[in-house]
Amino acid sequence: MFGGISEPTTYGIALKMKTPFYANIIGSTTAAVFAGIVHLKAYAFGAHSLTGLPIYLGTNGDKSNFRNAIITAAIAIVVTCIAVWVLGFDDSIYNDDEKDLEASKEVKKVSDSKVFAPTSGEFIPASEINDDVFSAGTLGKVFGIKSNSGKIVSPIDGTIAVVFQTKHAIGLKSSSGAEILIHVGIDSINLQGKGLETFVKVGDQVKVGDLLLQYDKSVFEKNNIDDITIVALSNSDNFSNIKINDDSKNVNVGDSILFAYK
Repeated sequence: MFGGISEPTTYGIALKMKTPFYANIIGSTTAAVFAGIVHLKAYAFGAHSLTGLPIYLGTNGDKSNFRNAIITAAIAIVVTCIAVWVLGFDDSIYNDDEKDLEASKEVKKVSDSKVFAPTSGEFIPASEINDDVFSAGTLGKVFGIKSNSGKIVSPIDGTIAVVFQTKHAIGLKSSSGAEILIHVGIDSINLQGKGLETFVKVGDQVKVGDLLLQYDKSVFEKNNIDDITIVALSNSDNFSNIKINDDSKNVNVGDSILFAYK
């Protein structure tokens, strides 16, 4: 609410527990409908958080618009909280106590997994990714690739779990139980899908090498957005040993990059 950055909570909490993500959609949609009805407008570009509310005040002191902005924020927060309370959630994946640990044993049955390069280009280790959430391993073991072509293919055999509306990220689950997040660009969510095109939908079965999405490198460059493609093993905790092949500075599509052992 104060930082204006939603990706850590989206990827690290909401998507893992599922129902909070649905609650977030309900809350933000309700707030968006109200904002549209009252014709809410921002007078400047700024952080999308409570600290950014003054951008709705304007140079002429538009108090009515500012009041509607506060109401919109309140609707988003209150409706989302109510939706979470109604829908409930299962936080056993965090193993907060012995009961949660027992409940999650069945979920954690995974097999050894291998993740291939989804594009050709320069290999970027986690430590050099210019995003604290990914480089710190908050979302699991990661690696990055500076794509030569802008074409991103599936790094695993599995199922499409999530396709973000902004087209900058896709979640997959492999047949062996690995959960993979492919995130194209740093802060590319700000493009709102501009210069990006997806070729899959939720539920699709994919094989290694199937085209998932494509992006226009010139659009990223014009908007000063780092176009690194980040691959994260979001359920890294389910594996006892994970190795990343960083021997080569340049990789090709289909190269074996990450090995996860149960």
